[in-house]
Amino acid sequence: MEDESEPRMQAPETSASIGSGRIFGLTDEEREMLREFATQLRGRTVRNQVARKALDRAADELEQVASSPQI
Repeated sequence: MEDESEPRMQAPETSASIGSGRIFGLTDEEREMLREFATQLRGRTVRNQVARKALDRAADELEQVASSPQI
């Protein structure tokens, strides 16, 4: 019988490469939503410079995905 108190090791997901900057099969509407979300992140007022950089980096990645060529 397995010990349920121990966390189980999970294999990494292989369906999508994290950091690849590409998501396959996005519709034009989904791409527009990503761009809008990036704009919202950039528009947030944040005092902490580390948080500001993180939001800007996330917005950059969203825009990169939204701009990636459709395959």
